[in-house]
Order: sequence, then C-alpha cells, then structure tokens
Amino acid sequence: MYDFGEVDNVEIYGQYYPPTYNVSEVTVKMALFSGGKDTLGDPKDVSRLISELPSKLVVYTQEISKYGHMDFIWGEDAGSTIYQTIISLFQKYA
Repeated sequence: MYDFGEVDNVEIYGQYYPPTYNVSEVTVKMALFSGGKDTLGDPKDVSRLISELPSKLVVYTQEISKYGHMDFIWGEDAGSTIYQTIISLFQKYA
C-alpha cells in the first residue's frame, strides 16, 4: 500500500509502515512491463515484485529503459515497442 510517511501511516493504517500485500497468493498469469525511468514503478520495486510472485504465473517481463510511467500509454513509439507484444500475449493466454 502507499507509504504516506510514518506520521500519516499511523493515522491511516495504525502502524508506522504501510501494510504489505501477500503477492504469493496471486493466482492469475501476468505479463509485467516496466520502465527504467518510471518514478512510480521503480525498477527495484518491480524486481522485488517479480521475485515475490509465483514464477509459474509471470509469463513475460520486459523493461524498456527509456520509458517513464506514462510512456506505456502515450509514448510515441508505444505501438511498435509494446502493443504488438501485448496483443500476442492476449492471443496466447486469453
């Protein structure tokens, strides 16, 4: 969950740190796309997420080093960089 800082975390969550999600209980297959310049989905956090998810469920990962958070939607080259891959993954796993 979001980290509001210790003071606000205590007010919101009743503890100093935000609660964590037990991602080992996830049951759906997924593809994870990340950006090397993403300030919201930090590459270290993405790596941690991948390591904590059941490996049989992560069917595809791709990091695009020049992408920030919104480049996956609005990036000038998003169509040629990731959209075809996403369509192919849907066709394979849907």
